[in-house]
This record gives sequence, structure tokens and C-alpha cells, in this order.
Amino acid sequence: MIYNKLKFVADFESTTRDNCEDVWLWSVYHIKTRSFIDGTNMEEFVNFVNNINMSADIYFHNLKFDGTFIINYMLQNGCKLNQNDNIKKITKGQFTTLITDMGQFFKITLKNEKGKFINFIDSLKIIPFSAAKIAADFHLGLSKGKIDYTKCRPYDYKPSEYEIAYCRNDVEIIGKAMEIMLDAGYDKLTLSANAFADFQKMTNKMNWRKWYGEWESNCDLDMDRDIREAYRGGFCQCNRIYINKTIKQPTYYFDVNSLYPHVMASYDLPYGIPVEYDGNYVEDPDYPLYIQQIQVDLKVKDDGIPCILNKKHMSTNNKYIIDTAVQCDHGNVVNLTLTKFDLDLMYKNYEVYSIRFLKGWKFKARNDMFTNYVKKYYDMKLKADKTGNRVQRTISKLFLNSLYGKFGQNPKRAKKYPKLGEDGLIRLKYDPECTESEPNYRIAKKFHYLPVAVFVTSIARWIIVNDILSIGVKNWIYSDTDSIITLVPLPRNKLSPNKLGKYKTEHIMKRFKCLGQKTYYGIGIHGKKVVAVAGCSKKALQNLPFGKFEYYDPHSKRRAGIISNGRTCLRTCVGGKKVMFSDFCLRDKRDFLETRTEEVYDAFIGKDVAYKALTTVLSKHLVNKDLERIKIFNKKVKKDVDFDDVL
Repeated sequence: MIYNKLKFVADFESTTRDNCEDVWLWSVYHIKTRSFIDGTNMEEFVNFVNNINMSADIYFHNLKFDGTFIINYMLQNGCKLNQNDNIKKITKGQFTTLITDMGQFFKITLKNEKGKFINFIDSLKIIPFSAAKIAADFHLGLSKGKIDYTKCRPYDYKPSEYEIAYCRNDVEIIGKAMEIMLDAGYDKLTLSANAFADFQKMTNKMNWRKWYGEWESNCDLDMDRDIREAYRGGFCQCNRIYINKTIKQPTYYFDVNSLYPHVMASYDLPYGIPVEYDGNYVEDPDYPLYIQQIQVDLKVKDDGIPCILNKKHMSTNNKYIIDTAVQCDHGNVVNLTLTKFDLDLMYKNYEVYSIRFLKGWKFKARNDMFTNYVKKYYDMKLKADKTGNRVQRTISKLFLNSLYGKFGQNPKRAKKYPKLGEDGLIRLKYDPECTESEPNYRIAKKFHYLPVAVFVTSIARWIIVNDILSIGVKNWIYSDTDSIITLVPLPRNKLSPNKLGKYKTEHIMKRFKCLGQKTYYGIGIHGKKVVAVAGCSKKALQNLPFGKFEYYDPHSKRRAGIISNGRTCLRTCVGGKKVMFSDFCLRDKRDFLETRTEEVYDAFIGKDVAYKALTTVLSKHLVNKDLERIKIFNKKVKKDVDFDDVL
């Protein structure tokens, strides 16, 4: 394919010097010529960028990390940030950024010394996988390498040939994957934007205007805000009776074949401008779908599932409603905005003591808007499975699961801008006239049709929860969006290895334990581990013994586990991209945050395997005052370490 810009992929390798992150190696991969350029500091990289003589896109796989080095260097060396949204108004030596109020980096644009626009773009938002997974899933004939991130690398350090080859390998993996995406025409900033653009191409313009045109052009911010209250994510919960219990009988892990695409292809979904009504919904065949605002006092039934997620007015961390009398800040009632399907689940799973219907919106509906799109990519996936084409399989799965989210994009947006502090560190700030509590929100020119995203996720929850109820709540252990873990097999008529919307059997386990959302551990009948802890790498978890998978209790005399309150105890640690604690993986947030070493140590006190990593890894990244903490830690795990070697 002929590109209208130069296309590169770049990556920085960094280390800690004088308590600051510093680049010691970088590599750039030219997608068209498949050639490499390397350097050892930021000055060399910026010189390379300034000498590019035509417009270019340079992709980084996690722009928030690598882009911070670029911004820091430019601000410290005479480049100025231009906050004008009109890119044509920036001059040579100026740059602009696209960073959300949530700190997400989408793009940095520099006008270099030759007057050419250079875009730094986040490839992770286009292909949301690690380099290792991309290499495998895109069948590139490459694999992710390894280097020693704990090695001391002073300012005059010269990278070895092996280290340069490692960095080149990383950018080649991302470069070849991006070449596949770009050649297929997927050149938007995000995966969901690419999926949305493809859906638009497949949709007749007249139908588009009929289905979504009026919503896009009218831009009713109040209606969007009210209906957005009904927008919730997937159902993710552990059955209360099995939390922190070791189950020593066969357990079954089922996963739906493309749940959201199944909903989009098979169920009636809303279109057009809704009709607002007061009070309760009255059956209307022309407007069969509705979203209802209610004020309700309720409590989950003894045989029910807490499946209604409250988005506000809750005084506890548990946002699934169990009893409004206990959980609500004001009185026994809570205000909720629910779809038709969520209301059905509410009546099935809760005792409703009182309910007041406030108002709602009713919609026209049809079930053919997404049929062609889903069929295109699901057929691609099935064909790829038969032929073994892993590239097509990966692309089809990405596009099947990414479209609905674009419909849920919030039109109310705020930007942050990088500011260089007196300490030389970059911090993200709103405009000077704005505050954290009152940012300068900007309204999108076009609104995406939010009700589609609202009903797709709502129907998906309705399917999962009803399938749980059909086998009995006592036979259900855990669910996460499109999966169910049970004590009994699902009925045969619900099972198929590849049919859209049916369940496939992922695992059968002989032992299982769940501590909370996205925190579980199972051992398959053939010994395979099925383990997940949000925030911790799967590779690190493979060495965690089943017996130590437990809540962290700082007051217990037992050896500590990895888990605290059902979630990971992992904390930021200065130095390198990754620091290994034997069975644990601590990831640096890469945003120059302050180290919270005391929390790190407290989280792992009593861990008899951690001392090795502490002495060989942490000591090279922590300042001297922290070595005393290591000594204290070492005494608590009853291991002798020669700290002269550490120093």
C-alpha cells in the first residue's frame, strides 16, 4: 500500500539515574523500507525527528510512557506547547497534544525544523495487546525477547549488540502488525474508531440518517446525560456464598461466543430520536424499547443475584445493590435509570418494597442494523479458524468486540496539557482558567448514538443473569461479562464450540477459589492453572501456589498472600519497565509518580520467596535510606542476606 506519510514505529528503553527516568536506548522501524535507526539518548532521537523531510506518523506502543520523555525534552530545550486546536496555526518548534482529562495520551504533534508535521501516535489504542501477544496472534515469525532491566547503566553506557537487537525486535513486532492494519485501511487513532468507520462504509447513507442522523445533528446534551445513567458495563461478580472458599469438586468455565456481537446481530436495538414520557411506560408496539427513571426501595431476594449496579448515592464500595436501606446515603430509596431489561432483572432478583416511576424515554427498534457487519467479521473468524490464519482471526475478534463502545463515547470532553514543574517533571494540568473540579469541557460536534451502547450492554447482562437463574443460584460461582463459572454443566442446547451466542467450554477445573471481581484461581483437571488477578501479569501468577491465594491480612501470623480486599496489592516501584518479585510482577506506572516503598514492603511481608528479588532487584532502584526497610523485611522472612553485596 502507498502511504501519504512516512510511517515509523519507535520504542524507548529507560533506566533510573539520579532518581529520574532516563532513556539509554531507542530504536525506530521504518514500516515501508523495514529498516532501523538507533540511538542512545533523547537528543539523538529529537535530531532524527527534526531531520524528517516529509510528514510522518511515529507509533509508540504506550505513548503515555514514551511520549512523556519527548514532551519533557522538548519543553526543556526551547520547544513550546501550543494549546490551539487548529494544527495549522502551530509554527516550527511548537507542538500540540491530545490528552484527555483522564490522562490518556492519543497524539502529540510536532512541527519540526523543516516545517513538517510529525505525529506521535499510540499504537496500543489500535492494537490493544502486549508485544508478545501481538507477535503470536499476528503470526509474525517473531517473539518478544528479554533483557536485564536491573542492570546499572550510567550516562556513558554503550548498549550491547544483544540489547540493540532486543529493542529492534520490539519495534519490528509492532511495525509489522501496524503494516497489516494500515494496509487494510485501518488508520484511525483507536480501534473503536476504525470499527466505527468500517460500519459507516457498510451502511447505506439513507439508513444512517434514518437511524442515527437526527441524534447526531440535534446534539441534546441533557438527554445524553440522563440516558447515560442507564449505561453500565458487563456483569462481573462472585457468588457471595463462595467468596474465599476453596471448592474441591468439578467446576465448569463457560464463555459466550462473541456475546456483544450476538446481541447486536440478534436482538431488537433502538434507533431514532426517543419519545420522552412521564410516569410509567405504557406498552407501545411502535416504541417497544424504553429506559425508565425510578425511585425505589428494594432488597435482594434470598435466592436472587445482586445484579443492579448503582452509579451514585452509595456510601460503600460495593456498587451492586443488596439493600437500599443499608447502602443509600439518604433514606431507604435510590434513584435509578434502568432499561427494560434491567427492570426485568430487578423484579426477578429483588424484593421491591416501594417504587415510584418518574419518567422515561421510549424507542423504535429493529434487529437488522448490525447484521452485515457482524456477519462479515464472524464469518472471517470462522474461516480463519478452519484455515489457521491467525492474523485474520485476530483482526476479526478485534473488530467484533470494538464497535459498540464507540456508540457510548461521551460527547462531553476535557483536555489536559503537559506542564514542566520546577523539579523538571511533567504534570498534566487543565487550562490555567480551569480547575480540577470545574474543567473546561468541550462538546463534540457530533454525538454518537448512545442508546445502542446502553441496550447492547443491558441485554448482555440480561442474558448472563437469566442463564445463571436457569441453573440455580447455588450452582453459580462467578461471572465476568461474557463468562460463567458453575458447579454443574450448562444444558446442551446452550453449548456450541463456534456458533454465535452459544457457550463454549473453556475449562473444567478440579479446584477453584474466588476472592472477588477478576480475582480467581482454578486448577484444571489436567493440572493447567486458570488464574487471574487484575493488574498482575499472568506469567507472574503461574508461580503462585494455590495455597497462598488468599486475602492479605497484615495482622495474621500466616504468610501473606498476594491479595488485598479481593484485588491486587501491587504498587508502583521506581526503575525500569518491570520489576519482578519472584512470583509477583510490579509494573512501573511510567508516569514519574512518587514511590510508595512502604506499601510495597508491607504488602509482601512474610513472603519467603521475595527476599531474592528484593536484594537483586530493588536495591538497585531504591535510594539508600530504603535499604534499612529491606533489612527489616529480610528479618521478617527469616533469611540471611549479605547487604554489603547489595551496596
